[in-house]
Amino acid sequence: MARWLFRLARLSIRRRRLVVATWLAVVVVSVGAAAMWSGSTTNSLRIPGADSQRANDLLQERFAEFGGSSAQIVVRAPEGTSLAEPAIDAQIDEVLDLARAVPGVIDVLAPDAVGAISEAGAVGIAQVSFAAPASEVPIGSVDELLSLARDPSPERISVAVGGEVPAQASPEVGLTSELIGLAVALVVLLVTFGSLAAAGMPLVAGILGVVITYASIYLVANLIDLPSTTSTLAVMIGLAVGIDYALFIVSRHREELARGASVEEAAAISTATAGGAVVFAGSSVVVAISGLAVVGIPFLATMGFAAAGATVIAVVMAVTLTPAVLAIAGTRVLPRRDRRAATSSADEAAPAGRTISERWATAVLRRPGLAIAGSIVVLGVLAAPVLDLRLAFPDDTSLPADNTRRVAYEAIDESFGPGVNAPLTVAIDLEGAADRATAVVAVEERLAAQPGVAVVLPAVVNTAGDTAIVTVVPVEGPATPATEGTLAAIRDQADGLRSETGAEIHVTGLTATNIDVSDALSDALVPFLLLVLGLMMVILVLAFRSVVIAIKAVVAILLSVAASFGVLVAVFQWGWLAGLIGVEETLPIIPFLPIIMFAILFGLSMDYEVFILSRVRERITAGDGAAVATLHGLGVSAKVITAAALIMIAVFGSFIAQVDPTIKMFGLGLAVAVLLDATIVRMVFVPAALALLGERAWRLPKVLDRIVPDLDIEGHRLAVELEHAERGAASVAAASSVGGDGQGPASARELEQV
Repeated sequence: MARWLFRLARLSIRRRRLVVATWLAVVVVSVGAAAMWSGSTTNSLRIPGADSQRANDLLQERFAEFGGSSAQIVVRAPEGTSLAEPAIDAQIDEVLDLARAVPGVIDVLAPDAVGAISEAGAVGIAQVSFAAPASEVPIGSVDELLSLARDPSPERISVAVGGEVPAQASPEVGLTSELIGLAVALVVLLVTFGSLAAAGMPLVAGILGVVITYASIYLVANLIDLPSTTSTLAVMIGLAVGIDYALFIVSRHREELARGASVEEAAAISTATAGGAVVFAGSSVVVAISGLAVVGIPFLATMGFAAAGATVIAVVMAVTLTPAVLAIAGTRVLPRRDRRAATSSADEAAPAGRTISERWATAVLRRPGLAIAGSIVVLGVLAAPVLDLRLAFPDDTSLPADNTRRVAYEAIDESFGPGVNAPLTVAIDLEGAADRATAVVAVEERLAAQPGVAVVLPAVVNTAGDTAIVTVVPVEGPATPATEGTLAAIRDQADGLRSETGAEIHVTGLTATNIDVSDALSDALVPFLLLVLGLMMVILVLAFRSVVIAIKAVVAILLSVAASFGVLVAVFQWGWLAGLIGVEETLPIIPFLPIIMFAILFGLSMDYEVFILSRVRERITAGDGAAVATLHGLGVSAKVITAAALIMIAVFGSFIAQVDPTIKMFGLGLAVAVLLDATIVRMVFVPAALALLGERAWRLPKVLDRIVPDLDIEGHRLAVELEHAERGAASVAAASSVGGDGQGPASARELEQV
């Protein structure tokens, strides 16, 4: 691999201006295409095979007039008045007329027509019906409906909009988070490198990669349904890995310059060595995230592929654009005081003193058992809250207090009861019923008798008489365990009703769909985790030719992931320090967050694992002992790993400022995981484990040794070949100076052959 990357880097260096121009052209074309043909994202949660999906399919096939979606307009009369007063009624009619003009609306029913007026007469719910399912309602129509909301005043009614259609509105994601992350990244890079040119390269690479990713996502949205959080997740991952991958290559380039290599040679070698680690780390991220496709949930797979695509772009840019830009920049990647030293030979360089990281590693290696025990205890304490993990979609109380959906939700909860916000739609298939009218009555009676059911509304039968809809209002709200129990109790009646009446029932609606998604994701979590662990083991064995190293890495990653989930539970479910990040109410953990975070974190953790261990194995391959190699690996990589971790923490942590709770959870979880992984895991657990394992960590069983290829990602064989080429060039130069035949350029030819 190192040889192939070396050749690719030399090609990029020779055609440096063409490479830069090509990438800029890709950016311009992708942005232009997205501006002309961008699609829109959705919040569709389609789960093939789920009971709620079967109900939706049945209703769309036989009950077209009820196969669409709905929204609620909640109106509240000014204090001291009621909705029945003529002046107030006229204001309601005005709002409802505006709702009827929204594209896609097929019917609007006033509160008195629906029978949804509070006992005090001050609050009412109007029903707005759309022809299309909620996920297919155009975003423009959703925004126009939401624009009807108005605050209360002494003379006019207040209007709030809620329900399944408004829930399709894309979360508000501004540029503030990205700008904060980029600003912190710039500061970290300036402190790390002391050069604006060196600091700017990783940032430019990250930004260009994100622009391409973002544009591509909205182009693809024309062809397939993409969840609204797809772009945010892809930007989050793409920006973090794009900066980090370029950072690792730039850092290695500076090392090569300090050893006396020429600019072009240093750029090629750094791409061949650090670039090998980049390719393997990026491959780990792609494999882990793409594994989401095997879960069988379409929206999850598309999110995974988008994030994987962002990672692929980051890797390709790192090994092509970075060496080209490094060649153009020359020695400007070094601080001014170091540029003169870079032009001298490596033999003249003064030996560097021991770094802080080397002194830290030495202290850890003195007491490896204590270090491992301490790290496990700390991570175990942080992971303890995960035992209370509850997966569910939060209700609208998770939104800001002034959000119209939350205002509508709380008004309904207060005036009509929490269950009105969680209606369950029961679809009754009457094709197999001998007496269809009796079957409908039997279903209604059975549903009313279930625990947690507040009201069963009268059934509505389609014109063919073969399908009916019954709306069940539970006692509790949509995000409560009690409502989950009510849904399960209703579905438990399906077999009995089929045998007694011949009718089949399926339950759908936003609440039922959310619960089905939660259950499907919970069931898929363990198989997915085993798949990712297996793939990571294979990749690590290929990278380092060691089963022990692979097992150690998986254990370390599991510890940091578990600890990060424990922190999420403590903050969001328990409310610890939640106010500091703008979370007003305790929330369950969003169901798809664990499985996506597992994929992302396993991939990202591999970054640090590969970058550190590739430097350790570099010395092992050169003949050093395990302890010396470990000290070397940590010593040369700790500074850049710390910088990379700080950048990732800044990028992920900046998304905590977003309003949407899903994005907050991702931001906090990923930031905490990277923090723990780069500190406790990489700086304590890993060196201590390597010290305890010693030489055994780097041995491969004979059976595997014969079949596992040596990919040489650390570039040891390449370094030997380059050293031989340089010696040959030196011999030719010496012969030429004595009276040779003028073949001085042999060095260039030999390097080219390498």
